[in-house]
Amino acid sequence: MTAARPACRIEELRRFSRRPALTPAPPGAVSLAMGEPDCPTPAPVIEAAVAALRAGDTHYADQKGLPELRTRLASLLPAHPGRTWSADDVVVTHGATGALAAVVLAMVGPGDRVVIPEPAYSLYADLVVLAGGTVDFVPLGRDLHWDLDALAAALPGASMMIFSNPSNPTGIVHGEPELKALGELLNGSGTLVVSDEAYHRLVYPGHEWTSALAVESLRDRAVYVQTFSKTYAMTGWRVGYLTGPREVVDAAAQVHRTLNGSVNTAVQRAALAALDLPDSVVDAMADTYGGVASW
Repeated sequence: MTAARPACRIEELRRFSRRPALTPAPPGAVSLAMGEPDCPTPAPVIEAAVAALRAGDTHYADQKGLPELRTRLASLLPAHPGRTWSADDVVVTHGATGALAAVVLAMVGPGDRVVIPEPAYSLYADLVVLAGGTVDFVPLGRDLHWDLDALAAALPGASMMIFSNPSNPTGIVHGEPELKALGELLNGSGTLVVSDEAYHRLVYPGHEWTSALAVESLRDRAVYVQTFSKTYAMTGWRVGYLTGPREVVDAAAQVHRTLNGSVNTAVQRAALAALDLPDSVVDAMADTYGGVASW
C-alpha cells in the first residue's frame, strides 16, 4: 500500500509558514504570542448564551448568520453615501479567522500576488499560500508605519493587500491620512484591500483610528473583517464577521458555508447581547490593558 502524502499546498504551508502551533500559556506565565484577553467574558453575554441553549436554540442557523445579528451589525457600519448597508451585506463567520479564510480563498487563486506589510499577523500569509497565491512582503518604515514608497513599487498588479489596523503585532494605528495615501496609490487599480480591524476598540489617547470603510478612496474596494474576540473578551466563542463589495461578500459567504457551515446559534445570541453592553464595560477592559502596557 502506498503511503498517503499531503497535497502540495500543505507541503508549501509547512515550508513557508511562520505560525507556531500555539497552546495556552502555562500557569504563572504570560504568552505574548496570542492576542488573548485575560478579562472574563462579560456576564450578560454568558447569560444570553445559556438562555438560548435552555430555550432550545441549538439547531442550524442561517448560513450567513442570524438575520437579526446581521441587521444589527449592518446598522453599525460607517455611512456609505452610495450604499445602504443591510443584512445581506454581512456574513457572520467562525471568528475573524473564518472571515479572513473565506475572503482569501474566495478571491485569491494560483499565481495571484498579495501584498502584506510586515511584520504582520502570520495567518495572512498562510492563507495566501493555501489559496495558491504568492506573498509579497513589504517591510514597514522605521516608525513602523507603512513605507508608502515601497508600497507604491509593490502594489501594481497585486490582486489584494491585507493588513490589520490597529496593527497586530506592532500596535501601530494607521490613521486617516495614511489610509487616504494608500487609496491614492491604488487609484485606478482592481486591488482589493482586506482590513482586519479586530483591535479597533483598543486605541488610546493620542491616536485616532479610522476604519477603511470610512475612507472614500478605499471603501469601494475594502473588505472589512471584524471579530467579537478582542472587544468583548470572547476569543473562545469564535464569532466574527465581514463585509465589503457585494460580489466579494457573496463569494466569501459561499466559501464559508462550504468550509464551516453556520456559526452556532447560541453564540450568535451571545453576540447580540454583547452589542447591547454599555461602552463602560469595554472601556474598563481597555483601561486595564492600557495600565498593563504602561508598566
